[in-house]
Amino acid sequence: MRAGAILLFVAVVSGCGGPAGPVMVPVSGAVQYDGQPVAEGSVTFVAPDGSSVPNVLTITDGRYVGRVVAGQKRLEVRGMRRAKLAAASAGGPGTEDGTALRNYIPAAYNDRSTLVREITPPGPLVIDLDLAAAP
Repeated sequence: MRAGAILLFVAVVSGCGGPAGPVMVPVSGAVQYDGQPVAEGSVTFVAPDGSSVPNVLTITDGRYVGRVVAGQKRLEVRGMRRAKLAAASAGGPGTEDGTALRNYIPAAYNDRSTLVREITPPGPLVIDLDLAAAP
């Protein structure tokens, strides 16, 4: 009886039989829109079947780097820059100067994106994105 309890304890402590978690793959790349580096924004890797939480990687100075769950992913690219607000929408938090960050990348590359990539272990993968102004 005591030997069985010890074996059970060893199995639990060593993680025997427990879930391993998702396989994460290192991913990086450059992002350009209309021939220019995207200064700031994000690349979101979305599982088309909803099997994992989306991975959002930050774009800084035209580059992104991070880890993404393995599998087929739809890519959503957003580029942010300051834009002048219309007089009717001015006055919210963070708009003291009459501007706010706005996504300038067309919906064809984010909300309606058809960009798909397979994220395969072990990586690292380099996925450069050169987006045209008129998709």
